[in-house]
Formats: sequence, C-alpha cells, structure tokens
Amino acid sequence: MARLQNKTAIVTGGSSGIGQACALAIAEEGANIVIVSRSQQKIDKTVEAVEALGVKSIGLALNVGNPEDMKKMVEKTIKYFRTVDILIASAGTGGSQTTQRGVPFAFVQLPLEEWEEVIDINLKGVLFSNQAVLPTMIRQGNGHIINVSSSRGAKRGREFVAAYSASKHGVMGITESVAAEMSRYNIKVQAFLPDVVDTPLLQKTKDSVAPYGTLTKEGVGDFVVELLTQPEDVYLKDPLIAPHGGMAAYKY
Repeated sequence: MARLQNKTAIVTGGSSGIGQACALAIAEEGANIVIVSRSQQKIDKTVEAVEALGVKSIGLALNVGNPEDMKKMVEKTIKYFRTVDILIASAGTGGSQTTQRGVPFAFVQLPLEEWEEVIDINLKGVLFSNQAVLPTMIRQGNGHIINVSSSRGAKRGREFVAAYSASKHGVMGITESVAAEMSRYNIKVQAFLPDVVDTPLLQKTKDSVAPYGTLTKEGVGDFVVELLTQPEDVYLKDPLIAPHGGMAAYKY
C-alpha cells in the first residue's frame, strides 16, 4: 500500500535535481504533488512525469524568495487539493561562485549581488515557504516540513563559498527554531544534509569535488520518503547522507 496516499506535497525547486527526485519518489508513494520552480518548461515536464505515476500534480512558476509568491503557492495548492500536508523546501543555488575570470570569489571580493542571490533563494526561500504553509498545517493539526541543507555548507564554513555556507548554516538555525515552536501542533520540521549529488552541472568537476563518489538523485529522493514515513513519535535530527566512501574520507 502506498505510504503517502491522499497526502499533498509541495516541492520547491521541484523541476530539477534533488527537488525533482523528491517529487517523483513521493509521488510513487501516492501523494499529489505541487511543483514550484521558476522555469515553466521544466515544471511542465516534471508535472507530466509525476502524473505518469498515477497521481495528480500541478506546477507553479513562482519565486521562493518572494513572500507574496509563497502565499500564492499555498492558496493555489489549497484550491486544487484542499490541504497542505508536506513541504519539501529544496530550492537552492550555489550562486555563480566565480569572477569573470572563472576563479572563485575570495571573501573580500564577494559582490553584494552574489550574496543577495544566494541568501534570497537558499535562506529566504526556506523562511518564506515555511511561513506560508504553517498556518494551514496549524489549522489541520498536522504537517511535515523538510528543509534541504548541505553537508558541505552547514557543517563548517568553507573557503570561497561564504554566501553558500552562511545560507546553509542559516537553514539549520531556522529549522531548529521552527521545529521547537511547531511540535505542540503535531507538525514535524526537519533538516537533512545531503553530500554532493550527481547532477549534470557536476559532471565537469565531479572527480575533484567528490573523488570518493557522489549520491544519486534517486537515492536522495528515497531517503526523503523514509523521513516522511517514520512513526510520528520519531524525530531524526539533522541526518547527514553521503556516499559510503565519503563518510570516512571527509571531515564534515
């Protein structure tokens, strides 16, 4: 029996990468899916793939860094599905990370626009999406939020990625605070920290960035389903997932 039958899940950043994998894995467990992203073309393809699994899906071209867009996200979800049971806040970016010469930004050279882009998507996106769904979840008396952080960004600050590190540390802080507030309403709020995931953008640098291997998108999606289907009284705090070889090799 599908473990998430009749649930409705919103997935931000759901048209590609980790978000798309999560959307498909959750759909396979019977949940209806709301795909939120900025590329309508990618949204449409993902909605089609989700519906091929036998569930209902809608796609919304919205900006997670805009609080009004996140309110629209919830309004349209309730209009179509009448409920919001799950939020996977996976929209994220590393920013351009490099100067025009193709070398990483040193901290003293980090442009304000680079900082703002990363914070708007990675941190404000979590803030605004969480704020948007919580009133509905509180009224329902249940809900589950999973905020995607990063093993490379949240465990320690790394050279040349100050904005990314700050944003992913911030995701952990927001999640802990919201989790403490929402437990009284039977709402579970968690973060999880995937290591490097194999995506098309990683292909050129995979050997140098992840010499001990990468996670598959599908594996990450399956892990998120396991988080969503744990018993209600079980809370896995900040689970970090990594390739088997990577666990021993890296100082997270």
